[in-house]
Amino acid sequence: MDDDIQDAGEPIAELRDLSLETEPDLYDRVRRRIERRSLASSFMAAAWLVPVLILMEIVSMVFSSFGGGGNSRGEGS
Repeated sequence: MDDDIQDAGEPIAELRDLSLETEPDLYDRVRRRIERRSLASSFMAAAWLVPVLILMEIVSMVFSSFGGGGNSRGEGS
């Protein structure tokens, strides 16, 4: 495997000479961009989850008001 790396050939050597130095703040910009996308993903997940939770709470309130929870008519009914 080391022989493959050592014997890269002419085209690879030409590409090595064309390499550019990365900007010093490249990694910071990439990290900030990933964090922004992660934050946006979290907000989108909450945007889908919160309405579902509110709907479930409303449905449970409706069911409990129609006799799902306790005896609201009296003891003997």
